[in-house]
Amino acid sequence: MLWLYASNEARFEQSVRGVLDQLRVRGRKDPKANVFQLLRGWLCDTSKGEWLVILDNADDARVLLRSPSTNTQADESVIGASPTEARLDYIPRCHHGRVLVTSRSKDTAQELVYQKDVVVVEPMEKEQASALLCKKLDTWYTEQDALRLARELDYMPLALTQAAAYIRQRDGRCSIEQYLGKIRECDISGTSVLDIKARDLRRDREANNSIMLTWQISFNHIREVRQSAADLLSLMSFFDRQAIPEALLQEKGSGQGKGEKEGPTVDSKVGERNAKVSIDKAEEYEKDIVVLRNYNFVSSTTDRTIFEMHRLVQLATRRWLKAAERFDRWSSQSVRNLDSAFPNGNFDNRTICQLLFPHTVAALHIEVTEQKTILQQASLLLRSGEYASTTGAYTDAEKMEERSLEARRNVLGKGHPATLVSMSNLATTYLQQGRLEEAEKLQVEVMERKKEVLGAGHPSTLVNMNNLASTYSQQWRLEEAEALHLEVIKKTKVILGEGHTDTLISMGNLATTYSKQGRLDKTEELQVEVMEKRKEVLGAGHPDTLMSMNNLAGTYRDQERWEEAGTLQVEVVEKMKEVLGAGHPETLVSMNNLVMTYSDEARWEEAKTLQVEVVKKSKEVLGDAHPNMLMSMSNLAVIYSKQGRWREAEKLQVEVMEKRKKVLGGGHPETLTSMNNLATIYTEQRRWDEAENIQMNVLKKSKEVLGDGHPGTLTSMNNLAFTLQALGRRTSASCLISSCAEISQAKLGINHPVTKAAFSHKVQWEARRIPRRMRRRADVLR
Repeated sequence: MLWLYASNEARFEQSVRGVLDQLRVRGRKDPKANVFQLLRGWLCDTSKGEWLVILDNADDARVLLRSPSTNTQADESVIGASPTEARLDYIPRCHHGRVLVTSRSKDTAQELVYQKDVVVVEPMEKEQASALLCKKLDTWYTEQDALRLARELDYMPLALTQAAAYIRQRDGRCSIEQYLGKIRECDISGTSVLDIKARDLRRDREANNSIMLTWQISFNHIREVRQSAADLLSLMSFFDRQAIPEALLQEKGSGQGKGEKEGPTVDSKVGERNAKVSIDKAEEYEKDIVVLRNYNFVSSTTDRTIFEMHRLVQLATRRWLKAAERFDRWSSQSVRNLDSAFPNGNFDNRTICQLLFPHTVAALHIEVTEQKTILQQASLLLRSGEYASTTGAYTDAEKMEERSLEARRNVLGKGHPATLVSMSNLATTYLQQGRLEEAEKLQVEVMERKKEVLGAGHPSTLVNMNNLASTYSQQWRLEEAEALHLEVIKKTKVILGEGHTDTLISMGNLATTYSKQGRLDKTEELQVEVMEKRKEVLGAGHPDTLMSMNNLAGTYRDQERWEEAGTLQVEVVEKMKEVLGAGHPETLVSMNNLVMTYSDEARWEEAKTLQVEVVKKSKEVLGDAHPNMLMSMSNLAVIYSKQGRWREAEKLQVEVMEKRKKVLGGGHPETLTSMNNLATIYTEQRRWDEAENIQMNVLKKSKEVLGDGHPGTLTSMNNLAFTLQALGRRTSASCLISSCAEISQAKLGINHPVTKAAFSHKVQWEARRIPRRMRRRADVLR
């Protein structure tokens, strides 16, 4: 029997890993291993014998019906032609295996299995309850006494289990009759503060106070004999109740904060005493865990360092803490522990961040009152928001960063440097969501306040000015972006030096702006300078140096210097694999760029092979909804289209478009790009009406989101003109072609690729409008 917890995505994956450890499946410890495929492979193997998989607590069908968010690999055929597999698909249907799903939701049950296979579990009959109680007591009692207690506890399994645990732990010092007396005392004296009404619980029949009474009897006893165990339960109740790691269960946060220097070295005797104290604490902690397990307050998972608690135990504990006026103490301690345990949210820390992230989501809803703890919570949410952004979970990142900003504003004030950091991070998240105006508004505020507080030449102020310039560039306000970048570069060179990291970042961003302006010679010149200085300062193999080389290769591509671009990109890919690893996001970006070079050279088979690899690795590392992964899928769809594999291209592009709508929103530039790409697939198949519908929608949204002069808007306009031309709507097509050419020249300049494409289309259109007789005469004259 194999137990998989299906309450949420993270918990499901953890239990899959636990089952693989339990079965000792070969390859499970490989960080690149696809754990879901390993599980399916083991279950499909008939030599393993018959098995039963229990999918427990499946209260939300989406957990099982969605594809895994991490460590999911797919076959090439899957990537190209079929939808990504759901978690449930990894549990095979075979003759030697059975699956049992438990759920509190009838609607969820009907989504997961056929109606005929749904078994409604009614409340226990008195005989069943009596049998359960006698089994748990593990000793002899009269059937009459067992029935009396079962009836008093409304035949609720959890209440019966906890009552039996209490009686058993008292080792003969508490009979069933005495336990019934304790229940009556709690009820009559009014000492129970846990009288929870039906609306507080998910099922009406769980609303009976019996569960709360059994909890309180055991809890009161634990407090009398082992206060530390009661304290541990209080702390645990504030974390996500499933998969609580030991790393969060030791008191932390009372000493130095993150980033503070260590104190002076102590002598050996003090060190020995500290080591002894640590050993003693560890032994006491183990005793506390044993007590809580014995009373069925917590249970171990397949990983003995990770615990879980029943939701009603968690609810009862929190209610008692509020009534006993101890809620603030333990909620604050949970925040301190999380703040101490959660690292910076960069890629290298993804494993520990993934484990702790559900608990930081829970911390988002904890209200703390002490200023020190409020600031610790703000710091925690800022770092977890950074992690959420790296996974593409921008909605979670936004919520966390907004809460962090609000807390710091209230405690520290609007102009405090820490407040401005929270504001800047939130602006970056807005930018990633395509909310350019909101991002700009915040960044301008940050910049002005930093100028007031820190000064116009402070490095932190210059970093913010650089970010604002990049936002202008994304808004296609290229002249403003260029002017601000130049100002930043001038100041950073004076204050920090020409080889400083911030100076080189600013120069690289200015090169990007030049590229958008079509000034490719200036772009190349600046990128070469940045690359050479990074080689000198950081070394030829440093990731920043490699990214500079990658950017320069992109410029060679824009200049149609294919051979130079390909040579440089191959070198970058190989070095990044050595330095960062084949699955690092920056390595995947460089591989993706190499694919584009292959595509530009019409080397479709090489491009497809490499792009399939990029998509697979992106799914493993980033998850199947991350923006970078979706971009890789979109590029693969384009390659399929160029190969004439229309059905595969369309299916993949539709999947990308729908996921982008969900993750980024219907008006995000990347979503509009997907819609435009899908329309292009339709035009290549001469499905003009379908293409027109999409292109009209894209053009409308592009004007709203990006503005009339943005290259994306102008490209959409040009594409729609082609479609209208094919449909024979000559007047509308002519107006669009002329407008596109005029706006492109005015906004982007005559040398920009979009302008060149627009004028090429205009020339072709006007040539077709010349009468055939006139065209023949012109040919003779020429």
